[in-house]
Amino acid sequence: MDIPREKLVQNCPIQKKCEWTFKYYSTFNSYKLPVFRCNTCGLETIHTDESIEYEKLYGGEYYKGGSEYTYRDERETEKFDAYVWDARIQNIQKFIKTGNFLDVGCSFGGFLSRAKLKGFQVYGVEVSEYSAEYAKKRGIEVFQGNFLNSNFEKESFDVITLVEVIEHLE
Repeated sequence: MDIPREKLVQNCPIQKKCEWTFKYYSTFNSYKLPVFRCNTCGLETIHTDESIEYEKLYGGEYYKGGSEYTYRDERETEKFDAYVWDARIQNIQKFIKTGNFLDVGCSFGGFLSRAKLKGFQVYGVEVSEYSAEYAKKRGIEVFQGNFLNSNFEKESFDVITLVEVIEHLE
């Protein structure tokens, strides 16, 4: 593990302070990424000084099982995922029925497609060019890149979701 211990003791995104424990390395292409677990809240994340090109890291192989840290391709399970997405939207609609809906980390746009069916104007942010292009083909307006580099107008969204995203943030 190549990270100095003092760099790992820092503010936890969920708790006030935590200490990270090294779990394993996740390797793909030229990356050897150390995965750590927060002893306070259980969050697992990558801590590295290495410059990561996230657009390459989350390319097609990430979704096709070609990497150690692979993620299932939601397009293969979309008819089942729709039940979960609809339940999330139903929960959101307890507070707001329609409006501008932003999903950060929108992947292939399945969740946003369901929100659109429920009457929302949908927008996405996705770092992966591979999945962002697919979402765009579905008619979803997607900013491809890091959310912090997006140019959305201030206070332009009524709903913002970040589903399974926190562990990817730096």
